[in-house]
Amino acid sequence: MNLLQETWHVLYPLRCKSCEAPLIHAERVLCLRCRSGLDLVFGGRGFQTIEQRFWGRVRVDEAYSLLRFANRSMTQRLIHLLKYDGEADVGLLLGEMLGRRLSSVIPQGHWVLVPVPIHPRKKRMRGYNQSEVLARGMLKHLNARIDEKALMRKEKGKSLTTMNRSERAIYTDQMFELHPDFSLEGQSVILIDDVLTTGATLCSCARLLREANVDELIIATAAFTDD
Repeated sequence: MNLLQETWHVLYPLRCKSCEAPLIHAERVLCLRCRSGLDLVFGGRGFQTIEQRFWGRVRVDEAYSLLRFANRSMTQRLIHLLKYDGEADVGLLLGEMLGRRLSSVIPQGHWVLVPVPIHPRKKRMRGYNQSEVLARGMLKHLNARIDEKALMRKEKGKSLTTMNRSERAIYTDQMFELHPDFSLEGQSVILIDDVLTTGATLCSCARLLREANVDELIIATAAFTDD
């Protein structure tokens, strides 16, 4: 860091995305106090078998979530910063944390990271697909490559928040398709999304990947909701 950068950070210190305290030393995005207060479910407290969300719906080999998402929680704040406030560095950090934990439990080998796609118009407005950002962060700890074109979003779609589980399942099955020019046959795939709620979106994408004859399929999300 040069003198100009040091002076800038003294006058305008980077601040924690959660509590807004100045970041010090090697802290990045979150201060150590807030990072230690994250509600970890992957290798942390309150673990729940995430695979149960997919039983009887689609065959997945394993499924993992990093954090518990609850109203007015730190996790909710971080996810909202990533999705709605252009804070891509939050996604990179969560991706690194998720990738580090995955690297200790999944088989060694080359993985293909497939982010759940968003509509191109929404991506232009936001500047990125938050699931792609998570995947980029995961690359720090995994022997993998990102394939952001394997799945396509067919339409912008309606908000899923007002739909019940059955309505979500029917609607999301019509939202995605496999790209005709890309093949994942025989590949080991990690399907990535920001938050696991009812699982409708991830189930729809996972079924398409199974139709593409992937060899192994893992689902990984930054967070999950209890309901």
